[in-house]
Order: sequence, then C-alpha cells, then structure tokens
Amino acid sequence: MRRLWVLSVLIFLVIINSGCAPKREIIFPRPPSISEVELLDSLLTMDNALESVMISGQGIIDFGKEKDRFTINQIVRRSDNMLNIHIDGPMGMTLAIGWFCRSEVLCIYIPYKNAALWTPLGKAEEDVLVPPDRDKLVDILSGSTPIAHFADSLISFEKVETGYYLTFKKNNEVFVAFVRPNPWHIVNYQYSRLDNNKSLIDVTLGEGQVTNGIWTPKTIEIFAPIVNQRILFKIKKLLLNPNIADSLFEVDIPEDVEWFKAF
Repeated sequence: MRRLWVLSVLIFLVIINSGCAPKREIIFPRPPSISEVELLDSLLTMDNALESVMISGQGIIDFGKEKDRFTINQIVRRSDNMLNIHIDGPMGMTLAIGWFCRSEVLCIYIPYKNAALWTPLGKAEEDVLVPPDRDKLVDILSGSTPIAHFADSLISFEKVETGYYLTFKKNNEVFVAFVRPNPWHIVNYQYSRLDNNKSLIDVTLGEGQVTNGIWTPKTIEIFAPIVNQRILFKIKKLLLNPNIADSLFEVDIPEDVEWFKAF
C-alpha cells in the first residue's frame, strides 16, 4: 500500500518541488534579451489562457531497483480547482483514482484494496512529503506551473547561456523556474517549502508544442531525491479548454471502503 501511495501521489502531485539544480543545456541558441516585467507578463498571459485540460498518457516510475509502468487519464478545471485522475496498470486494471474529497483534502481510492487514502493539502508535517495547497496542485496537474502564485515575489532574475532563471520567495515557499523562448515558457521548475525539508522535487517539462497560443509539454519528468524516485510521463493526448461537466469530477466508491490517513 505504501508504494502505491508514493506512486499515486508523485504522479499527480508533481508536488513540493526540488533542491536539484535545473539542467543547463548548451545546444540551444543564446536567448534574446528581455526585461523581467516583459518575461513575467509573457508567462502569465499564456498561463491565464489555460482554463481546463483533459490529458491521457503513459509513464514509468523508477524505484531504483525496479520500474513500474502505468497509464493515466485526468481532467482538470483550474477556475474551480477541480480534478479527477485515474491511474491504470497492466490489462487496464485501475490502480488508483484521485480527487478532492473535501475542500483542502486529497483522496486516493485503491479499488483492489477497497481502501482509500486521504491527506490534507499544504500543511507542514514533520518528515512527510505533503502535497501543496489545492490551487497550486491543480496548476501543476494542468500541465502548467505555479507561476501565477509567485509572480509578485521575484527575488532573482538571471540570464544564462540558454535562458533565464527566475527565483521567487513568498512566505515559507520558494519557486525556481528556468525559462526558454519561442515562445517564452518554463522548462524546469522547483517548488519547496522552508518549513519542510522533505518537500523537494525537480520537474522537467520536455519538448513541447504551441496550441492556440499555449505551450504544452510532451513529457514530464519528476525527480524526488528525498525518496530516490523518478517518474517519466509521456502525454499521448491533450485537449485544451474543453467543457467538462461537474459530474465528471465526482467519484463513486463503495460504502464499505476502508479509510486511512496517507502518512
């Protein structure tokens, strides 16, 4: 059960991000100069254009000594901070379903165990990986980044050979993003909590495309050094801003399901 919890959470929690330095690749041409205000405006304009998404794809989670494959289908509506995520294993067997069962509580239903896990969002827990606040989590799962939550708290703006590093600090949170042009987009980011040294994950958004003015990645790689786990998720299908009925965010689970706190 514990390993499935880690799998479920890390996949759709691209959570609490990392102390690993972003990769500085040298195969890209030197980016044009841009002011920090112009760059932030560009990133936020694209971010604000993303209202909802439907995503499906395949992935691998690397535990170090072994690897597990999975498929994932998810829907996200950012304006209402809503999500529903299905993680499937071999032969299409549902491994886990994730949703917000209460305002600031993430729940994960595990059918073959007839069990459900729950965890509060955005709360500091000693020695525990805790998902971020609901709105940041929804942003992450939409294929976007938490840039909108930190845009007013920039503390460092650095141009390097292949792009720009932006560092933000707001309250007890730090957000570091590496940005490249054409169009300007975040290709690597970290989000860490100062009150929890376990909240370390590095997220890389690999090779993307622009649809209706929105840059979206084709792959997402998540590395959690504190638990030595790496996830590679390949997006096979992505619909931008579809109409999603409220009923699709509802999860029907058996009345006799056994509930556990996730940690």
